[in-house]
Amino acid sequence: MRMTLVINRGEQRSYTRKRGLCIAGMVFLLATTQAVYAEGRSSLNVATFNLRMDTPSDGNDSWPNRKEKVKGLIRFHDFDIFGTQEAFIHQIKDILELKAYDYAGVGRDDGMEAGEHSAIFYKKDRFEALDKGNYWLSLTPEVPSFGWDAKIRRICSWAKFKDRANGNVFYFFCVHYDHQGTVARRESSLLMLERIKSIAGDTPFFCTGDFNATPESEPIQIIYKDGTLVDSKQITAIPPYGTKGTFHGFNVNDPAQDRLDYIFVSKGIRVNKYGVLNDIQYGHFPSDHYPVMINAEISPTFDPVDYVNPLMGNISHMLVPTYPTVHLPNSMMRVFPVRSDYTGNVLKGLPLMVVNHRSASTLNVIPWQGDESGISAGMTLSYDREKVSPYRYRVYLDEARIDVDYAPSHQSAVYSFGFEKGEAPWLVLQSRGGVFNADGNVIQGFQTLGGRNGKEPARLFFHIQTDVFPVEVTGKTDGSLMALRYPENTAAIGLRYGVSFISEEQAKANLEREIQDYDVEAVAMQGRKAWNEALGKIKIQGGEEDEKTVFYTSLYRVFERPVNISEDGRYFSGFDGQVHSDGGRPFYTDDWIWDTYRAAHPLRVIIDKDVENDIVNSYLLMAEQAGTNWIPTFPGVTGDSRSMNSTHSIAMVIDAYNKGIRGFDLEKAYAACRQGLEERSVIPWSDLPAGELDAFYREKGYFPALKPGEKETVPGVHSWEKRQPMAVTLGTSYDHWCLSLIARELGRTEEADYYLQCSYNYRNVFNPSTGFFHPKDKDGNFIEPFDYRISGGPGARDYYDENNGYVYRWDVQHNIADLIDLIGGNGPFINALEDMYNTPYGMPRWEFYNTLPDHTGNVGMFSMANEPSLHVPYLYNYAGQPWRTQKRIRNLLQQWFRNDLMGVPGDEDGGGMSAFVAFSLIGFYPVTPGSPTYNIGSPAFPYVKINLGDGKYFEIRANKASGENKYIQSARLNGQALDQAWFNHADIAGGGVLELDMGPVANRSWGAAGPPPPSAVRK
Repeated sequence: MRMTLVINRGEQRSYTRKRGLCIAGMVFLLATTQAVYAEGRSSLNVATFNLRMDTPSDGNDSWPNRKEKVKGLIRFHDFDIFGTQEAFIHQIKDILELKAYDYAGVGRDDGMEAGEHSAIFYKKDRFEALDKGNYWLSLTPEVPSFGWDAKIRRICSWAKFKDRANGNVFYFFCVHYDHQGTVARRESSLLMLERIKSIAGDTPFFCTGDFNATPESEPIQIIYKDGTLVDSKQITAIPPYGTKGTFHGFNVNDPAQDRLDYIFVSKGIRVNKYGVLNDIQYGHFPSDHYPVMINAEISPTFDPVDYVNPLMGNISHMLVPTYPTVHLPNSMMRVFPVRSDYTGNVLKGLPLMVVNHRSASTLNVIPWQGDESGISAGMTLSYDREKVSPYRYRVYLDEARIDVDYAPSHQSAVYSFGFEKGEAPWLVLQSRGGVFNADGNVIQGFQTLGGRNGKEPARLFFHIQTDVFPVEVTGKTDGSLMALRYPENTAAIGLRYGVSFISEEQAKANLEREIQDYDVEAVAMQGRKAWNEALGKIKIQGGEEDEKTVFYTSLYRVFERPVNISEDGRYFSGFDGQVHSDGGRPFYTDDWIWDTYRAAHPLRVIIDKDVENDIVNSYLLMAEQAGTNWIPTFPGVTGDSRSMNSTHSIAMVIDAYNKGIRGFDLEKAYAACRQGLEERSVIPWSDLPAGELDAFYREKGYFPALKPGEKETVPGVHSWEKRQPMAVTLGTSYDHWCLSLIARELGRTEEADYYLQCSYNYRNVFNPSTGFFHPKDKDGNFIEPFDYRISGGPGARDYYDENNGYVYRWDVQHNIADLIDLIGGNGPFINALEDMYNTPYGMPRWEFYNTLPDHTGNVGMFSMANEPSLHVPYLYNYAGQPWRTQKRIRNLLQQWFRNDLMGVPGDEDGGGMSAFVAFSLIGFYPVTPGSPTYNIGSPAFPYVKINLGDGKYFEIRANKASGENKYIQSARLNGQALDQAWFNHADIAGGGVLELDMGPVANRSWGAAGPPPPSAVRK
């Protein structure tokens, strides 16, 4: 017989057993955070493994008799289970490979046979054992049952823990009952329940038991689930020993079972909750086949990081939306596999450092075994069995027969290479023209990254150490490669390294501060802890498993940028090419604000306000260091790349300020924002001073388009990116509105009024005959002929940018009320939105995407794949039909954001789009950054708890929320009835509760009569 142990969904590990053997009453509860080799979600908070094999009945079923039959035969992983407790525990830990785990205690008594143990395991770095366990034995009156012993034997192992991540104190219990009569079982179950409650009191607890239940009995199965105690009766049962048994009470609708896997094995047949048991209450095993029940009960919740799938969205329609990035939250050290895309069959190296989001690894390493003649620049690696998590990367190089394990810290990382062949191993370091210097087992050097505007170029310095000394070092004179040979029969090499933008010495200091040895597991567990702390700022309950994965994966993406590059209180700035003291405040860079101002920065304002404050201060320093005092728009390690269009960092500043972040100089911010908008040209992808097109914009109130066939004559206009006059006009109008808000906060009333007037410039390109924003030439004439779907050349850049006229029709985030008036009122506005979703390509899809490759994720002419569309589904709230927003948001999330390789529809841009997903799944969204308000959508989860910091929380209770129940029936905010589809940041800043009653049919009256979300003052 083959016995299968289910550690969690996605992994099965098998051990061979002889038929007829019995492991009687063995229960062990593991309070862990990681099952090391599990596929997919590899971690468990708590897992209970009940293993049982039954022997045939011969009419003498007393336990002593049955024990004699099998004594000396039962072996678990080649170990006699009737050995000592200590050996038993050691063996179980070894089998499950829980090398880093401790156990709280083993409960047993003299009345139990030697193999019957209850063990509680826990992870030291996650749990603090406050009390390492106890046990007791109770006997009830003798009740004849099944011809066995007439007494009841009970045993309970327990331990009291504190979760280091959040400070919660709770108990784990592991209960075993021998198999006795119904009445006695019921009585002892109730007694045991009372006993457990008396110990735990009001402290949350998880309790599991091993019971042969019948429909009349009441076995204890108490699970601490989603913040509540659930008494789940009749969860599992197996036939009594040696009889034609039945298993009872299997109820797939029981909420306590939605996280459990059941596997019953009889003659090779597996029945689980996804199979035939779904429709029946009873099942039978033939008397001549001896059932094995292995019940892996997964804890009520995974850690948040266990829901992250870095592979989600690695493939998309046209572009590469996401990369499987391994890093710690907002940290300098980032890597992802070096390959063409996810489908690539080879790795172009194992990465050592990604400097900018989505850029190739600056350095990489190739492990090699064989003759030196096989080593060359640009080597590739065949790979298999790749496993990626936010804090760890593992891969097997199948042709080379080398096993690789990797974990990052903040400014350092560690690799472990396992070599299967006996030949001398090599490590080959590759760069794009770097400098390598080797001394024993240490390699130092740097690679130049480049600079901007004549500043001192940025460099990436590195300090690398191996735990084995090389016997030979060779290299290329061009600095592209260094190869180190190690002694033959070297089975493993550890490599740890630090990086720095300051110096080689600082790279060494960074390494020594963070990683002192070559223990990948230890570094990975620290990374896991960091991720759980970051992602745990938003806790969710309920919802579908895939929805949880989509949510936490999206939240993980938000922490990819910007990155903290302070190193022991100093940082290198690409804006002046100098090293500066950070004055005790971390310095952040690598941010594409055109993408991230819309949702990523507003989300950080809520869950990481101190970090957002540091980011704003960093950008003000960049403006000073650049010598222009222009606030950056695309800051990176090498300076401001000034990509895309507009100056939306102004929105980032005022959004933070209006939501209570005041740890920066608003006067200084205003100067940098105003100068960045007034003195720098608004020409896309340009870092030039303002010129003739800017003068035209200030005079006429719009950015002029070229007529069809008209040649560009203005210096500085990018040959590929073009003028993008509609994107510039609409984006700059919004920037002026944001600037007006800052001026008003500073009491600069005249300037505030002027910039508010400028914020209406979008009106100058509105075509009243079509209801669209339509490009104009320098003479004030609309460009004709014109197709709002496709006009504008590649990426529609002649007029818009990456998106077409249907998307830019709604790009007036700051004044939706005025936009409704322009289009003709609420009715025509609603119709225009619906028309966008219903308008077809009007051409073959390939032809459309050939022109607009960024305009993917289409629903009609709406593009879910690009940032200018993100606020659009919420606009129904402004026109009195919030139910349409609820419907549309849920549909878009289900259609385009999924837990699979193509689960992101377009160019995600390191948190820009993912923040929209995270916001929308929990039920609200900041349509207008700069305005301290949020639009309500349709929460996917029944309960969300957001840690605002300072001991304050915002809760969203969406009663009955589900895939079907997506419509809001009624709402309350902080205990008061709410009949509007938005709320203020002030309503939640001090903590609060938004409670929504959800249903399957739209309540068209909710929010319809309430005031719409605020917009700019009507002109």
